[in-house]
Amino acid sequence: FQTTSAGGHDFTPEQWLKFLGWVISSGNYGDYNGRWEIHITKSGRAGLEELRRDLGGVEKLHWNDNGLTLNNRALVEWLIEHTGTTSHFRKLPAEAFDLSAEDANTRLRALVVGDGATHLPTWGRYHTCSKQLADDVMRLAIHAGWRPTLDVREGENYLPDSVVYVVHLSQRRRDTGLQ
Repeated sequence: FQTTSAGGHDFTPEQWLKFLGWVISSGNYGDYNGRWEIHITKSGRAGLEELRRDLGGVEKLHWNDNGLTLNNRALVEWLIEHTGTTSHFRKLPAEAFDLSAEDANTRLRALVVGDGATHLPTWGRYHTCSKQLADDVMRLAIHAGWRPTLDVREGENYLPDSVVYVVHLSQRRRDTGLQ
């Protein structure tokens, strides 16, 4: 896995894993009045510090008070094709399932920090309104050595007709396979 170049942005392998985790969890991207933009937002000081820790070394990112923006048509088009459009239709790119367990864990961590709750390294929780993304996160978690369970929440504190998928993650302490 070499340095990834995407429309003038160079990512180390670890930065690319984290970037995709963050953009899938906390990002919006598309053509905004002729400007092909990617926005990653994170509220709160701690979340923004985590984002800066993960992606601060990537050149040509425009930082603001709640996150970052970059302009890159080729990367936006790639994201739309490989990760979906709106939050209800997000998914992980197919290459996520070809990662080593260590790299899968890096991507999973960025996803959870981006849109969940965490007390890594022992447990985490990931929220999404995309059924496909919930399934993908569970698959990635298993590959990374976690034990995921799924909680489907309808309505509750969310909009009346909404569905939120919560993937609970815990570290495997023993073999959880069928005997």
